[in-house]
Amino acid sequence: MVERILETLLPYRSVIIWDNSVREDRMVFGRYLAMSEAPTEVCYTQDDDCIVPPETQRALLNSYRPGGITSNYAHGDNDGGYGDLPMPPGGALYAVVEAWVSIGAYRQEYGIDAWGRDEDAYADFVVGVLTPFQQIHAPFQINVPVAQHPSRLCNQPWAAQAKADVTGRARKIRDRELAAA
Repeated sequence: MVERILETLLPYRSVIIWDNSVREDRMVFGRYLAMSEAPTEVCYTQDDDCIVPPETQRALLNSYRPGGITSNYAHGDNDGGYGDLPMPPGGALYAVVEAWVSIGAYRQEYGIDAWGRDEDAYADFVVGVLTPFQQIHAPFQINVPVAQHPSRLCNQPWAAQAKADVTGRARKIRDRELAAA
């Protein structure tokens, strides 16, 4: 899939791939570790089981507003109770500093050592809840056999509860900040 993805990428100045099979396996958090290596303030990302056409990438670039996330809507017909956050599988642009500010707020609230396997797995939910975002609706393709493979994160027996727990903790921070504003 990575070769196919690379063929569709717009001519970005640099491409950094966090391959959990080659580098430390940090699950989804690898996305943010790769962003920390980027020479740019804004990073494009997508999931490794998706093909995002160049036209969709251009639509994301044209819609991007500094200071947050611009994501391609990837919830499908049912957001599963997570409609209050963006999902990056079908392409997303992140303000790198804002993503790390969100990660820092979570770590500050729950303790620096509280970031563990569940947070590595559901870092997108922490960042998505705590970072301003907008979504566009543009086409992308999911490689369903890859996405539904038993080894994938979403298919692990602990996944649903871990996702709910991490997202719930992030929502508490967001809701408290909103109430104070």
